[in-house]
Amino acid sequence: MYKDLISINRVSNLHPLMRSKVFHLLEIAKKDGIDLRVTKDGHFRSFDEQNALYAKTPKVTNARGGESFHNYGLAVDLVVMDNGQPVWDYKDSRWSKIGKIGAKVGLNWGGNWNKPDRPHFEYPVSLSLLQAKYRNGDIDKNNFVNLT
Repeated sequence: MYKDLISINRVSNLHPLMRSKVFHLLEIAKKDGIDLRVTKDGHFRSFDEQNALYAKTPKVTNARGGESFHNYGLAVDLVVMDNGQPVWDYKDSRWSKIGKIGAKVGLNWGGNWNKPDRPHFEYPVSLSLLQAKYRNGDIDKNNFVNLT
């Protein structure tokens, strides 16, 4: 059972399908000797929060509100922890292994993109489908897009 209370709290507002995959990734990584934590801004974000990150200089994200999987509770950003301290070096060799673990639990890894985003993992669904379902009000009682 994964025990990092900070990550547990940050994952609590993700889509339930995403939440279970993230916990699985964190648990497998921990068993493999890699301690991970969900970053401060690396979980669910409202459209307004996403737009605020988009407006930051230097650029934090290329996605506006509604254009990010984070806005639907279907993305997470992680950081490696060493002795309780975050390691912000995304060239760290452990990321290859973390990316494979993410794929194993059924997540898409940003490290495989043309412009890699190694800390980013997202649920494997089309963004245009999410946007259409959201616009059409196809959401559940917790305001998550219906994916079932």
